[in-house]
Amino acid sequence: MIIFEKNFPTAETLKDGIINSIISEINLISGKLLLPHESLRLILDEAIINAMEHGNRWDPEKKIAVKIEQTGTCIKIIISDEGEGFQFSRDFYKIPHHSINMRGRGIHLIKFLCSAEWQNNGTTVNLHIPVECSL
Repeated sequence: MIIFEKNFPTAETLKDGIINSIISEINLISGKLLLPHESLRLILDEAIINAMEHGNRWDPEKKIAVKIEQTGTCIKIIISDEGEGFQFSRDFYKIPHHSINMRGRGIHLIKFLCSAEWQNNGTTVNLHIPVECSL
């Protein structure tokens, strides 16, 4: 079931507001997140900045799309950009953590904190956040 769907302009000044909007919608679900709110905020921060910076190249004419779906024991957050994508391979995960600099940590952080998959040549990330459903 879709619980939120909206497009946002590419602007770094809007990032915190976008994250707050997403978290506000998630807080309305029936169920308890099985992830600390600080971790959720970090995941969203990395995914949104990646979409704006690497995907849309800070082009204010391009949008990022955010959709949130609740699927029983999981919240799926889908973030898409209008960029060209990137070459994503499983070999990316073999980079030793000690070699990651400030410019290469986003995907590793996201994958460490939640289940995530990239689609559409990397222009879409699906973030799976576990929830405990209320009965």
